[in-house]
Amino acid sequence: MLLFLLTFSHLVFLPPHIIAENAPIYSYENGLLLTLHSHDLKIQKPFIDIARSIQNTFVGIKPTLDPQQLEAHLVINNSACVRDIVSVIYGIFRLNEESIKWLDAAGKIVPGIEAGGINWIGSMELCQNITDFNYALSHHVKGKYCSAFVKLPTDELLPQKVTIELNYGMCIPTSCTKDDLVVLLDIVLSRVNLSLDNSTTFCHEEFGSVPKDGWFWISISILIIVIVLLLIGTTIDLIIWSMWKYQAHTILYNRLVDSVNSSESLASSNESVIVSGENIQEENTTGESDVVCPELNSLSYSKYRFKILSNMNYGIKFLALYSIPYNGWHLFQLKPSTIVNKSGQLCENPLLCLDGIRVLTMIWIIYGHCIVYSIVGSNNTLFYAQTHLRQWSFQAMVGAPLSVDAFFFMSGLLTTYLTLPKLRRICSWKNWFKFWCSFTFHRIVRLTPAYLLVLLLYTGLFIHGYSGPLYPQNPELTDVKFCRAHWWATYLNNFIYADEVCMGWSWYLSDELQFSLVLAPIFLSLLMCVFSFGIGELT
Repeated sequence: MLLFLLTFSHLVFLPPHIIAENAPIYSYENGLLLTLHSHDLKIQKPFIDIARSIQNTFVGIKPTLDPQQLEAHLVINNSACVRDIVSVIYGIFRLNEESIKWLDAAGKIVPGIEAGGINWIGSMELCQNITDFNYALSHHVKGKYCSAFVKLPTDELLPQKVTIELNYGMCIPTSCTKDDLVVLLDIVLSRVNLSLDNSTTFCHEEFGSVPKDGWFWISISILIIVIVLLLIGTTIDLIIWSMWKYQAHTILYNRLVDSVNSSESLASSNESVIVSGENIQEENTTGESDVVCPELNSLSYSKYRFKILSNMNYGIKFLALYSIPYNGWHLFQLKPSTIVNKSGQLCENPLLCLDGIRVLTMIWIIYGHCIVYSIVGSNNTLFYAQTHLRQWSFQAMVGAPLSVDAFFFMSGLLTTYLTLPKLRRICSWKNWFKFWCSFTFHRIVRLTPAYLLVLLLYTGLFIHGYSGPLYPQNPELTDVKFCRAHWWATYLNNFIYADEVCMGWSWYLSDELQFSLVLAPIFLSLLMCVFSFGIGELT
C-alpha cells in the first residue's frame, strides 16, 4: 500500500482548514479564522515549510519505491490489500493503460503553495470507476477515493482553534480499509516529521451506497407525509376552483338564455317592437359583461373558497391549508400594510422601511457566507486574504458576523411595536399571565415545525443526496452526529453543548427564541409598570 501510493510521485494534499476540537471540517468559523489570521507570518510558515519539504520528502521516500520490497515494508494483516497494490504497481511500471489511471486519478501539485495552493483533489469520479485487472489473482481491482488529514505545525502563540491541516487525497484499491491507509501513511509521514489526524481521515462511499439507518427512514416518512398533505390540499383547492368556475359559467349561461327568451317574446308583438327589441337585445348583450361580471367578481374565488370551507369539517379545513396554488397566489397578493394617522386617514405603515433593511442585511449575510465558506477550499487562500484585508471595502466581509444584529434589532422593534398596545388593554394579573402564555405558545409553534423538518432532513436525508471529494458522507465526521446526539437541545445550543452545535447556522433561532420568551416579557412588563425603569434596563 505504502509503495503504491508513493509511486504517484506526489504528496497529495487537499484544502487547508482550521478546526476546533470535535468541530466539522468545513464551517463558517473555520473560514473566518483563517481569513483573519492569514496575514500573520505564523500562519504562512507551515505553507512555506511544506513547499520546501516536498523535494526532501521525495528524496526520503524514493528508496522504498521498489515493488519487490513492498511486503517487507508493509506491516498490515490485509493480504488482499497488499496483493492488489503489488498488482497495480507492476502495472504502472509496465505502463499498462488501466493502471496509469491510478496515477491520473491522484491529485497533482498546483502552483502557488506559499499562497495556500494545497487543494489537490485529483479526480474522485475517475478513481471510483477504475477497474484494473490483477493478473496474478485473475480478478478486477476497483478504486476507492480516500482523504487523509495531515497535521501541520503552527506557532504556539496562535489561538488554540487555529490548526492548519492538509488533506491527502488518494486512490486506493477497494480491498484496502481506512485502517490500512492510516498505518501506511504513518510510516510515510514519520520520515518527514508529520503526523496524520486519524479522527478526520476517511474513505468516500460511492453515491447511493451510504447505509440507510433509522434517521433516514424517519426523514423519508416525514417527507412523504408532507408531500401527501401538499397533494391533498392542492386537490381540494382544484375541486373548489372547478366548482367556482362551473357556477360562474352557469350564471352566465342562464342570463344569456333569459336575455334570448326576453327578446323573442318582444319580437312576437310587432315589427316596430322588434326593432326596439333588437336594440334592447344589443344593449343587453353588450352590457352582459357589465351585469354578469360584477356579480361574479363580487364573489371572488377567495370569498367563494372561504364560503365553501366554512361549511366543511375541521379535517377538510386543515388539509386545505396545504394547497400549493392558493398559498402561492395569496403570497403574491400581499399588499403593504396601512395604519390610521392622527387625522383619521389611512396611510402607509412607517415601518415598511424594515423591508429594505431586511433585504440589504440579507445580501450582506449571504456575501459573508459565500466568501468565508469558499475560502476554505480555495487554492489562493493566503494571497486572497492578505490582498483584500488591506482594502477598506473588505471590512464589509470582516464585519459580516455583526450583520445579524440588524435582525435582532428589527425583531425587538416589531415585538415592542405590536405588543405594547395589547399590554395597555390588560387590567389584571390573570389576563397578563394568559397573554404571555399565548405569546410563548405562538412563538414556539411558529418556529418549531419548520425547524424540526429541516433538522430531520439534514440529519437523515441530505448525506444520501450528494457526494464529492470535499464532503465526508460519514455522519460521524460532520455536525450530523451532534444533531443525532442532542437534537432536543437545539433551542439551547448556546448554553448546552455549545462546542457541539447542530446545524451551526441555527444559532440565530436559539437566540431569537430566548430573547422572545425570556427578555421580552421582562422588559416589556417593566416598560408598562415603570416606563423610566424599563428604558433604563433596556439601555
